[in-house]
Amino acid sequence: MYLTCGVAVLKTCTKCGVEKPETEFFKYSGRPGVRPSCKVCMTKAKAPCKPETKRAYLERTAARRSEWQKEYYANNREACALRVKRAIAKNFESFRQYRDKWRKENKDRLVELARMDRARNPGRYREYKAKRRAALLRAIPPWANLDEIRQLYEEAAKMSEVHVDHIVPLISPIVCGLHCSANLQIIGASENCSKGNRIWPDMP
Repeated sequence: MYLTCGVAVLKTCTKCGVEKPETEFFKYSGRPGVRPSCKVCMTKAKAPCKPETKRAYLERTAARRSEWQKEYYANNREACALRVKRAIAKNFESFRQYRDKWRKENKDRLVELARMDRARNPGRYREYKAKRRAALLRAIPPWANLDEIRQLYEEAAKMSEVHVDHIVPLISPIVCGLHCSANLQIIGASENCSKGNRIWPDMP
């Protein structure tokens, strides 16, 4: 909208809605007339985002993405688990290297996660203990020296933050070791938790 006020021509900015003289608007290049937005509004629109604005935007989008991922996983648990299994099978060596590195760097975290899991799932933990006791009875060979085994456990009981570990695990999908003094060692609790039944000498 143009208004004549003396010699000045006023124009309403389409952005801020304020009437300003035409001198407050940029001219078009190559054709007559001025742009619909005033110089101030166009300068603000072209101004680069401040670092704080970018950071706030990234935080907001990250939070929204996290909420979406949680909702998607809750509604597609089986599909997500299958996708993860396929990815691990396709890149097993790199996954195992990453997993072993993470376990070495987060031994205390592993112990805490195991404690939390036992607290959340007491029934499953009792079932595991019963299964392990049965496997332990089957894994004792006739020639095992029970006095040496007992002495090893008594020695570990005098120490703090240690476990008596089976070098070759008693229960594993690949191999099952024996419950004898030659297959026992005293190691740190965090190291034993990170080792689990997945690591043993000369493993494939």
